[in-house]
Amino acid sequence: MPNHSCHVVGLCLPLSHSLEWCPVPMLTSASDPLYGIRTCCSLPDYTQRSRAIITNVVKSLLADDTRIFQYVEMVYFRRWWLEQTAETHTSVRMLVTQRRLVFLTGGLCMNDEATPFHGEIIDQMTWGHRFINATFGPEALPTVSWQIDSFGHSAGYASLAATMGLRYFIGQKIDTQEQARRAAAHQLEFVWTPDAINFPNRTVLSHLLYDNTMGYSYMIPNVTSDPEAAVVADALAASIATRQARYSHPDHVLFLFGGDFVFQDAPMPFESMERVMA
Repeated sequence: MPNHSCHVVGLCLPLSHSLEWCPVPMLTSASDPLYGIRTCCSLPDYTQRSRAIITNVVKSLLADDTRIFQYVEMVYFRRWWLEQTAETHTSVRMLVTQRRLVFLTGGLCMNDEATPFHGEIIDQMTWGHRFINATFGPEALPTVSWQIDSFGHSAGYASLAATMGLRYFIGQKIDTQEQARRAAAHQLEFVWTPDAINFPNRTVLSHLLYDNTMGYSYMIPNVTSDPEAAVVADALAASIATRQARYSHPDHVLFLFGGDFVFQDAPMPFESMERVMA
C-alpha cells in the first residue's frame, strides 16, 4: 500500500496566540513518509527522524501549555510509545486528554486512495484506531482525515472515512486543471456527499490545500531576534493574503506551518513561530 506521512478556526488550534494584524491561527503537524507497511518500522526513517520528532515535540508541549500538535501515523507513534517509561506515558496521556496532542486520521499510515482495496484501508485504519482507543480512550479518536499526500482523492475513501467517524477531510493533490478551476471559483472548501445514492445524509466537510504540491505550507526560518521576526511577519502576512484570495471564507483560512521532518528540531520551530506571532 503506497503512502506517506486546518480550517484553522473551528477544527483545531496549535497555539493560544493570534496574529494581531491577521487573525489566522496556524496548524502544526508531522508528516513522516512511509514506504510500505511490512518494512516501514525497520527503516532509518523512524530511528533517525520520527523518534526525534515525537520525543522533542512531547518535551516542547510539556514545556509550554499554549502549544498544540497534531500527529498522523500510528505505526511510528506506537513504536515510540512502547519504548517509553510509565512516567512518560502519564505525561502523554495528560497531553491527549487536554487536546494538546491530537491525532488526525489515526490509521497505521496515510493510505493512498487509488490503488488499495477497501479491505486494506479498513484493516490499516482499524489497527491504528484500536491502538488509540485502547491506549487513550474513545475521546482521543480522530475526527479529521488528513490526506495531503494521497495522489488524488476518491469517493470510496471518503465514504469509508465517514463511517469511521472522520467528519472532516483535508486533502491536497488533485488534477491541476481541477485545482485551478476550484481556486478561481472559490470551491476549495465544500461539503462532500461521497455516496449520495446509498447515504445521502452522510456528508464530510472538506478542504483542499492552497496549492497542489508547491507553496501550500510556510517554512518560518529560525528566528532569534525581534527585527528578524518583523521581517518574517510581513512575509507571512503576504502569504496568508494570497491564500485568502482562493477561498470563499477569507477570514478563516487554513495555514499549514512546517513540512517533512521539521519538528525533529523542536522546540526551535515552536519558538520561531511564537516570536513571529507575538
